[in-house]
Amino acid sequence: MSDLVMTTAEVAAGLKLSVAYFRKRRRKLAGFPAPLPGGRTWSRAQVAAWIAGQSDRSDDAPAQTAQPTQPVQPDQVAERRRERRERAKQLAIGAGA
Repeated sequence: MSDLVMTTAEVAAGLKLSVAYFRKRRRKLAGFPAPLPGGRTWSRAQVAAWIAGQSDRSDDAPAQTAQPTQPVQPDQVAERRRERRERAKQLAIGAGA
């Protein structure tokens, strides 16, 4: 596959998701880029930009569950943001950027 596009499997791996989960949930990922014309490939640059943009989200708290959860500590939030930026960089490097 070209360095400019990503397959479903590459996108899922970049998001640290299984392929099945990504396929099932991608339409619910707010603002996630649409696939390129003709099928199941995505622009590597658009996916990297989307991941990088996720580091600015304000919803870094864990999902609500029936059980009480510990509050997310500021260092955990910062670490999650660093991880998202690093994934975006790795995707961009794969595109030759």
